[in-house]
Amino acid sequence: MQRMLEPGVEAAQLAGQAGSWDVTMTFRPSHDAKPIVVRGMVAERTMVGLYLQEIMKPKAGSNLPDFRRIDYLTYDKMQARWEYVSMDTRAPIGIMSAAGLGGQAGADITVYFDGFATPGMGQELEGRFVRARHVDTRENDHHTFKRQFWTQPGQKEWLAVQYEYTRSTR
Repeated sequence: MQRMLEPGVEAAQLAGQAGSWDVTMTFRPSHDAKPIVVRGMVAERTMVGLYLQEIMKPKAGSNLPDFRRIDYLTYDKMQARWEYVSMDTRAPIGIMSAAGLGGQAGADITVYFDGFATPGMGQELEGRFVRARHVDTRENDHHTFKRQFWTQPGQKEWLAVQYEYTRSTR
């Protein structure tokens, strides 16, 4: 058991992302929707054992309502795959978990969420079933992305959620 808890190359890859990040979110609730851009967020990333923990919240002085978005990313050596879990107080979606399909090399980490329902947009709750492919991309030590590509029944996949991270200099 102890050998499986020793950090490997995957944990070292994650540890390089620890620190403070400025975040911009772009959201497209449907494939033909105009993007909604949200600025003024920060994320603190720390290693907790073999897990990269991220806590996102409004930047001090921003006009955003208070929220927390917490996620964990790790490489599961026992199953030889990436695993991811997130929770966000901005939406009544619950705790979301995703897993990869096996080991991956390179700058991208891809995991797949089980199907989930979104509450929709506007005054009426619509409830939409969605499948999601989540891709973490490290462009360099100071610039990363999280992108969720959604698919609804009968529609083609689209980029629904993008978080762009720039390492903070504060």
